[in-house]
Amino acid sequence: MLEFSRPPREPDLEVELHLLPTESGGRAEAPLQGYRVPHDFGLPGEMNDGLYEFTGEPPAPGASQRAFVWLLAPDRNYGRFEPGFEFSIWEGRNIGTGRIICVLNAALAIAAQQVAPADGFAAR
Repeated sequence: MLEFSRPPREPDLEVELHLLPTESGGRAEAPLQGYRVPHDFGLPGEMNDGLYEFTGEPPAPGASQRAFVWLLAPDRNYGRFEPGFEFSIWEGRNIGTGRIICVLNAALAIAAQQVAPADGFAAR
């Protein structure tokens, strides 16, 4: 199995990710650390890939877990996010939902102010 390696920059978001149960159209297995998946952030006709580092074990289908997310193209979402923003993740179909806990990349925040990292990130 490949070892997960963090990208060379700070994460963009801290999120709570919930995977649909397999019987409701979700994945058959838990994702791996470093999971990369398209997100629907509400931009018409556009998805935005993100890479996940889960704060604990990756969630099994039907479960939830917090994670740090690095967006492949964060510039597509400048000034659009705030805590509580909801999104979906996609693998040819909707397989889960997420909610932003903390906007770590200040350029992505609705307010043009510095956003402090979530508790525990600085210690990593």
